[in-house]
Amino acid sequence: MAREEPIDVVTVFAGAPEPPQRGWWDARTGFANSDESVAARRREDETAFAGTPHRRTYLDLLELQHTPTRTAGDREKIGRAVTEWLSRNPAGAIAIPAGAGCSQARVARWLRRLRRQDCWAPHVDHLNVRNVVLDALRGSGATPLLYEEVPYLFGAPADREAARAAAAGGWRAEPVDVEIDRDRKASRVAAYASQIPHISPDEGRLDDPLILPRVERYWLLRRTSA
Repeated sequence: MAREEPIDVVTVFAGAPEPPQRGWWDARTGFANSDESVAARRREDETAFAGTPHRRTYLDLLELQHTPTRTAGDREKIGRAVTEWLSRNPAGAIAIPAGAGCSQARVARWLRRLRRQDCWAPHVDHLNVRNVVLDALRGSGATPLLYEEVPYLFGAPADREAARAAAAGGWRAEPVDVEIDRDRKASRVAAYASQIPHISPDEGRLDDPLILPRVERYWLLRRTSA
């Protein structure tokens, strides 16, 4: 966010179902239906990026609450977005969620029950995106960059998932810690007003600088020699 050079930011699950629905997360966050929530959350995204040079793209895939399964067509759309970007930026870097949080074995149960006391689970859609993007990057000259996600890092760090994802693709994961300005980050996070009360940890709200970690954690994926 703080870079002066423009980057390309893709919001993957920005589609609106037809006819409109009221998914479980729509209901929890106080929206009447999916049309209302999708429009509001896109406005929040635009507010968060206001004043930056960064370019934004919205794919029309549905959120998990609005569709029972992920299809081959979903994966193809994500992969196509990656390969099209690579055609313009063959040696670029692509940042992908690492998958912080409790064990994947508990993810489905967490999503069904939505009880944070069980665990902070990585979002299964985020894991799907990670895996599809890494598959698309195999054999390319681009550099994958995994990042530890707020709020899921409150469940567990992403080291294990980063190592697992790297090994599956024939990479090694090199950790990189970046100190941040928590006040500036919190001011951007605050744009997501509809989400903050429902995704904040027990320690406090995510738009409070004192709650945010002082360091953001990343993993550069480098090819192994063999």
